[in-house]
Amino acid sequence: MKTSFCKQIKFILLFVFSISSFSLKADKIDSLIIELNKANGTEKIDVLFRLSSIYRTKSPDTAKIYAKQALRIAEENNDREKIALSYNELGLINIDEGANKEAIKNIDKAISVLRNKDEKLLNKFLLNKGSAFVYSGEFDEGLKLFNQVLDYHKKNNDSLKIADIYNNIGVINFYRGEYEKALINMLNSVQIYEKKEMYSVAVDNYGNIAMIYNENKNYKKAAEYCLKALNIYVKSGNYYQQTAQLINLANINKNMNNLDLSTEYLNQALEIAQKNNYKKLIELAYSNLGLVYEKKGLYDKAIDVIQKSLKINQSKSVESEVKNLRYLGRLYKKQKKYNLALKYLNESEKKSEKIKLVSEYYDIYLEKSELYEAMHDYQNSLKYYQKYSAVKDTIFNKEKNKQITEIETKYQTEKKEKEIVQLSDENSKQKLTILKNRYFLYSLSGFIIIILLFGMLLFRTRKIKNRQKTLELEQKLFRSQMNPHFIFNSLASIQYFITKNQPLEAGAYLADFAKLMRLVIENSRVEYISLKQEIETMKYYLQMQELRFENNFTYKFKTDSDLEIDYVLIPPMLTQPFIENALEHAFNGKKDENNLCIRYLQSDEFLQVEVEDNGIGRQKALSSKKPDHKSFAISVTKSRLEKLNRRKKKKINFEIIDLFSDTGNPAGTKIKFSIPLKYSG
Repeated sequence: MKTSFCKQIKFILLFVFSISSFSLKADKIDSLIIELNKANGTEKIDVLFRLSSIYRTKSPDTAKIYAKQALRIAEENNDREKIALSYNELGLINIDEGANKEAIKNIDKAISVLRNKDEKLLNKFLLNKGSAFVYSGEFDEGLKLFNQVLDYHKKNNDSLKIADIYNNIGVINFYRGEYEKALINMLNSVQIYEKKEMYSVAVDNYGNIAMIYNENKNYKKAAEYCLKALNIYVKSGNYYQQTAQLINLANINKNMNNLDLSTEYLNQALEIAQKNNYKKLIELAYSNLGLVYEKKGLYDKAIDVIQKSLKINQSKSVESEVKNLRYLGRLYKKQKKYNLALKYLNESEKKSEKIKLVSEYYDIYLEKSELYEAMHDYQNSLKYYQKYSAVKDTIFNKEKNKQITEIETKYQTEKKEKEIVQLSDENSKQKLTILKNRYFLYSLSGFIIIILLFGMLLFRTRKIKNRQKTLELEQKLFRSQMNPHFIFNSLASIQYFITKNQPLEAGAYLADFAKLMRLVIENSRVEYISLKQEIETMKYYLQMQELRFENNFTYKFKTDSDLEIDYVLIPPMLTQPFIENALEHAFNGKKDENNLCIRYLQSDEFLQVEVEDNGIGRQKALSSKKPDHKSFAISVTKSRLEKLNRRKKKKINFEIIDLFSDTGNPAGTKIKFSIPLKYSG
């Protein structure tokens, strides 16, 4: 009996296949029941297994009844092999209903009862156990068992079993985003079936290959394989797989923006699935219909049908759940319901990373990067864009697409070559092979050179684009430190001088303002600048602020004499947010002399930077702000320090110290940074 996993996993992964459907009429089931009533003893067990396998897809509870009857009869007759097969059958039913942990327990019982006496049967059980592991998200355990069973069948030259396992391994490759490996394994599987003219079995692989091309945006090739599979299923009267292929075609047409045709395919699929109570396919059809509605801009309808898909989820497929959660997050983001969007995307990310579902990482990371950017959280937007870029460069690039095309071409070429060889005698065969090999080597060498050159160019272009995006996000984050009110007020002051016919003052002020802007832009491109540049920038900044505040404060810079300010390095504008805080809030309402002191001192291996004001103190300043106000200076500084301290042994630290007079009254605030000494050159 062909393993159920070989077909079921393809539905879960590629949204097309499941356990073989049984287009059996009622009279067929009736005939089995009549046969069951006539059978005696262990003869009944085989009939019970056949009935159980029929009901697995439509009614797992009914299937369990027959499987448990088989187990009871086997135990009464102490038939160890039949007992083992009964537990295995229960395990297959568990897989169908999504109870994968229970499936592993039942199959382990089957293996234990068998006691390794029948190697062929043992390997059959191991293959089923591997499928249960994969369904529960434990891909490594599943792959280990598949390879173990593959070695056994290779030793015994069982080509059909080898073909089954190649396909199953290809499915796991697909899960992990290893599309070249997936295609190689699936084509190996197809080649074995076609050689034996078993096209009704090879058809399962056609659908899988179609979906690999679909994932790689080769929709024409995807549709070709999909229609090839659909025609075979129509001829065989397999309604389950017909429904699955309709969903598959809808998905391909959706990607080609044939949205009306895609909707038509999905409605046909839903009609057949609901009529036959194919719950897994109903779940899948709803999910795909949601994506079509999304493309049409009907977001409420899309959310409604995807929620239905999540609710059904009879397959308990983690991969299917991850996708639906991601779809919901994206839809809520488009509706600007950012908190709901983040909730669903976080859940999707957590589940995908738990089972190492690499094929989903890049979509989730990109969705979260765009969501955080919409929320103006540029730090997290940058973080997730960098994660997205790393995964995308690993999984998707045109070089890999070329490799996939090359694999397909090589497969078709080998197939035609075999047909030619079969029509030739041995002597002609040798001559033809030598000639072909020569031309093949010439062609392959040229093709490899072209691919390498193209791949290098493509990789360089993608790297530049990703860097541009990264820089854009970094600049958004850094530029957010400069208060737009300051820029506006500075320009207003320049306008004031012009309208008062004071061109010299306006020119001088404009020159200082331009100098400050140039320094800010230049410094924003690097992580560290010299202490001399930092002091120069802060002096220009304070000169601008002096004019704005009509000289109601004084400032001074103090620097240790032994500090080499031309060579000591410091993160640019680290103190600016706190200087701005002092001017905006610390001196607010204070009538006596307002003083600001910026110090640069050396202490052991650290540069100590202090910003001290004699203002009204933090507590009083906070009381004059809105209740929901959050310190922008502190949040920006923490974000910057987190980035600067990453992967460094010596960290930059900062603290806020409240100052008090001898009488205990607030006397200002001191901001203190401890920066590990770093020199240029």
